[in-house]
Amino acid sequence: MATVTTSIGTNTSIDTETPNGGSGSNPYTVTFGTDPTGVSVGDSVQFDNGMGTVYVYLVTGISGSNYTLKWITGGSATNPYGIVDMSYSQAAGVFKRTYSTITLWESDLDNTSYYSSSDDAVGEVYNDSVLNERFIIDGGGTVGLGSVKLTSPSSQRHDGTENSGARIQYTGTSSPTIVLKRNDVTVEWLELDLSSTGSGVLSGINFGANAHTDVFFNNNIVRDLKDQSNDLNGIYVWGSGSGSNTRHCLNNIIYNIEDSNDSAFGIRVESSNYPVNLYNNTVYYVKTGSGSEDAYCIAVKDTDAVLKNNIAARPIGGDNLCFGGASFSGATTDYNLSTDSTATGTNSVTGEAYGDLFVSDTAGTEDLHLKAGADAIGAGTDLGTSPTNVNIDIDGRDRDSSGDTWDIGADQTAVASTALPMAMNIYRQMRN
Repeated sequence: MATVTTSIGTNTSIDTETPNGGSGSNPYTVTFGTDPTGVSVGDSVQFDNGMGTVYVYLVTGISGSNYTLKWITGGSATNPYGIVDMSYSQAAGVFKRTYSTITLWESDLDNTSYYSSSDDAVGEVYNDSVLNERFIIDGGGTVGLGSVKLTSPSSQRHDGTENSGARIQYTGTSSPTIVLKRNDVTVEWLELDLSSTGSGVLSGINFGANAHTDVFFNNNIVRDLKDQSNDLNGIYVWGSGSGSNTRHCLNNIIYNIEDSNDSAFGIRVESSNYPVNLYNNTVYYVKTGSGSEDAYCIAVKDTDAVLKNNIAARPIGGDNLCFGGASFSGATTDYNLSTDSTATGTNSVTGEAYGDLFVSDTAGTEDLHLKAGADAIGAGTDLGTSPTNVNIDIDGRDRDSSGDTWDIGADQTAVASTALPMAMNIYRQMRN
C-alpha cells in the first residue's frame, strides 16, 4: 500500500530542465543540470525523442537535487537520463500538472500505471486558474484503492475567505456539482463558487445515494447558490444508509444560499442516513423569497445525526430557522450557536446577533472568521482528534496541538487558548 499523489491544474509548462544523471530502475532517480523550480510531488515530466514518442513520468519524490520519476506511458520503461532528441542530445524534460481537470483525475482512478490495490490516491488541486466543472467521485473500485482524497496543497489553499485559493466555479446546469459515491473518500480545502451556475443546479455537494462509510467533506467554502428551479441545498446528505455508515461534514463555511420562490437549506440531512456528524461548521445567510417555503441554515430529518460546535446564522423569509427539520429534536445536539432560539442543548448559545459574530457580513466581502467578543469564542466542546481532522479549523489551525479552548464554528481564534482561561481565572478570583 502506497500513497500516490497526482497534481491537478492548468499549468502545462512549470519548468523545462535537462537531466545530467540518472540511476535505478523504474522508478528512477534523476538529477538535472539546473534544479527544476516550482515542481512538486504529483507533477509530471515529459521527454520527447523527436521521433513520435513522448515518455511521461510522475514525480513521486523530491530530495534535494534528486527527483524520483516513475514511468507512466510512452515507449517502454526507460531511464530519462539517456533519452535523446533529434540532434542526439539529451532530451529536456517539460514539467506540467498531471491532470488539467478534476474530472480527468477522477476518471483515471483505476489506471494501473498509477495505482495498485490498496493504494491511497491523493489528487492535489493547484490555484493555476479557476476550474469550471462538476464531478462524481466513485472510481478506484476496480483497482481496489484503499482511499481517495481530493485536496489542495497548503500553499494553494483558501484562507477562509472567497477567491483566495483553489476554486471551482461551475457554470453548467447539471445537478449536483459534486457527488461523493464511494467509501473512504475525502474532499477538503476547496472553494465551491456557485454564483454562476446555470438553471437546475440544486445542490453544491451531495453525499451519494448509496450507503457509504468514512465519507468526509472538510474545510471547504460553499457559497452563492441562488434562484434555481427547485429547493436549494449548499450541502445535501441523501436519504440512504445503514447503521455501519459514517459521514462527516467538518469545519466548512457555507453562505448565501438563496431562492426567490423555493426553499433554501445550508446543510440538509434527509432521513435514513444513520450516522452523520456535523461538527464545527459555519452556515450564514440562507433565504427564501416565498412566505410558504423554508429557509433553514441546518435541516435534519434523521435522529442519528450528531451536531456539535456549529454556527447557524441569519435565515430569512418564509419559515426561517437556524436549526430545524422533522427529526432535529431527536438528533444529538449541543454546543451549537443560533441567531434565533433553535440551538438546543444545555451548552448551546442562542439569540446571538449575526452582526456580533463575524469579521464582515457585508454582501460581496464576507469574512466569516469570528470577530473579537463573539459569543462563539471558547463556547465549543473539545472533540479531540476524532473523527479525523475535526481539530483542524478553516485556516489550518490545529485546535488540539495548540491547546485551544474550542470555539463554535469553522474558525478557531487563537485568543480562545489564552485570553479566555485568563479571564475565567480573574473572574474566579473576583468571586472569591
